[in-house]
Amino acid sequence: MRAALALIKILVVVHTVVADTSTTPFHDFFPKERDALRQLRDVVNSTANLHHNWTGPPCFQDQSQWVGIMCSNWHVTHLVLEGISLTGSLPPAFLQNITFLTILSFKRNSLYGTLPNLTNLAYLQVVRFSHNSFSGSIPSEYAELPKLTKFELQGNNIDGPIPPFDQQTLTDFNVSYNRLEGPIPKTSILQSFPGSSYEHNSGLCGTPLGIPCPVSPPLPVPSPGAPPGKKESLQVWSIVLIAAAAALIPFSVMLVFLCYYRRVQEKNTQAEQEPGMTDVSQSEL
Repeated sequence: MRAALALIKILVVVHTVVADTSTTPFHDFFPKERDALRQLRDVVNSTANLHHNWTGPPCFQDQSQWVGIMCSNWHVTHLVLEGISLTGSLPPAFLQNITFLTILSFKRNSLYGTLPNLTNLAYLQVVRFSHNSFSGSIPSEYAELPKLTKFELQGNNIDGPIPPFDQQTLTDFNVSYNRLEGPIPKTSILQSFPGSSYEHNSGLCGTPLGIPCPVSPPLPVPSPGAPPGKKESLQVWSIVLIAAAAALIPFSVMLVFLCYYRRVQEKNTQAEQEPGMTDVSQSEL
């Protein structure tokens, strides 16, 4: 009887474990995170052989068998693939579904193409893309990551302006050795970093670098009371009148000369027709 009760207890325990396992989402738990990482795995090459190592679910509770992955509460929280000769271009939006990501690092690899989209990553704290071959501009949404503490982008081919990062959490920032241009934004955070964070960007200027930015010439101010466009129209008419006057001067001189010549001729005619002159002429005949 006791043996039968013991067997029943064992069966109950086994049934409970099986039931718990069957309800645990082992294979399909957060499949979007798994599928997002598979997108990366399928387009890059590396010495870590991700095709061999990234199989099965990326997380089992707080553990992961995937290279470079750390988990918490079944979610992927760290994606750190550093110095493993990653080669290729990142899928542009593959990270948007890994919404609990806090650390993202691809530094010291051979990645190229544009920087990935980091929209929806409200928990992201550390971004390290340094020493690759990324090109294009820094996406504006990077300046909106609310918990960003470290941003490293040095040693790439990034161009364009620096977005106005102003997160009070930001303690490390480096965009040196790129092709950035324009003024360093005058946010309190970006102005607080040293020149070494910005050096070797030939188009950058601003206080941290000690390079003054060019001053744009002021726009012309219209005269008081003159409506917009009136001044320009007056200037055009002035030019027309000056040109007309220049054309009329020779004509005026000729007209004066003709008037003078006509007047002399009239005087000569009148002199010929005076009475004394006429009598003298007849007496001589």
